[in-house]
Amino acid sequence: MKKTYLRFISLAFATLIWSGGLVGCGHSHSDHEGEEHDHEAEQHEEKKGEDEQHGDEVVLSHEALESAGLQFETTARGEFHEVLKCAGIIENSRGGERIIAAPASGIVTFGSGIVDGAQVKTGQALFYISSENTEQGDVSASADINRDLAAKELKRADELIKDNLISRQEYDRIKAEYERSLKNASSVAARHRKGMSVTSPITGALINVSVSSGSFVNMGDPLAIVAADRKLLLRAELSERDRNFIPKISSAFIRTGSSQDAIPLDKAGLRVLSSNAATDASSHFIPVYMEFNNPGGLGSGNVVEVWLTGNRREGVLTVPCSSVIEDGGLKFVFVEEEKGIFHKHEVTTGATDGYRVEIMSGLPEGEKVVTAGALRLKLAGMASSIPAHSHHH
Repeated sequence: MKKTYLRFISLAFATLIWSGGLVGCGHSHSDHEGEEHDHEAEQHEEKKGEDEQHGDEVVLSHEALESAGLQFETTARGEFHEVLKCAGIIENSRGGERIIAAPASGIVTFGSGIVDGAQVKTGQALFYISSENTEQGDVSASADINRDLAAKELKRADELIKDNLISRQEYDRIKAEYERSLKNASSVAARHRKGMSVTSPITGALINVSVSSGSFVNMGDPLAIVAADRKLLLRAELSERDRNFIPKISSAFIRTGSSQDAIPLDKAGLRVLSSNAATDASSHFIPVYMEFNNPGGLGSGNVVEVWLTGNRREGVLTVPCSSVIEDGGLKFVFVEEEKGIFHKHEVTTGATDGYRVEIMSGLPEGEKVVTAGALRLKLAGMASSIPAHSHHH
């Protein structure tokens, strides 16, 4: 009985030790899991402050926010002009124009105040052309030769008329020829010394000075164009789909291919004349004619870019065009909800003036919208939405 009892005690003790070992292993495994959880928590804490995205929300760390170069604007309703871009061509006004051409070959110099847009009068000297010291200088020599020959002929005629060897009519002809050649030689010499004067045939405005002072021109080369007045026509070509915009036109800006600056025509007395809304079947464009005062540097045939300005509207909610980004065929803006926390709003846009765009829906007033750096936010959101590689096995 005693042996049996001792055997039972030994067995129980062994079982207890074995169970304690299991409990010890279980405790060690639990500690290992706890360490892993602590390590993950540390990693999570380390990731705090890095860019994150949760749905339509993007979170930037303080460092990322500082380097992002974001700019903001609080949305508010205000005045807005819709703008439509199209192509156009400059034409002469119905007053007409005259082309001034070089009457002779030579070096051209300008009269006083000759610039594009200058007002000129009939008979006013615009240019001077001199052939002195050019290949055309032999014109003067030729005139001198003709004068000398005519003088010799007249001297001979003086002797013949004394003896009635020529008629009075013939003598008068020879004398008239001498006087003509004398006057011509004198005129040619004066032109070569001072330059031949080129005058304006009409009163109007210079709209296209095509030469520079000191340059050589050939006879017949165009020097400038004088318009009967300063009025020009702008023919804007609108697409058929923009037909409804025609009644809204209030002003326009134009830019030529040789300039980076747009010319505001509202400061040039712009007046909308008419539009041929009933276009022919072969054309898909509607011409709209506008008259304006030539600000200088423009002439008939100039092809220009045109921005037509619509009527002013009040109470329109707009944001800069740089605020709107596209993603998957939809349009969005980013709004800062809190410091460094941004929410992506889907919006519907309307008209634009090239700088700002109308917001039809999706964005209320009073929101702090991102105006610069929206694309960077989009890229940050896309990058942070990619799952990180896991090292857990």
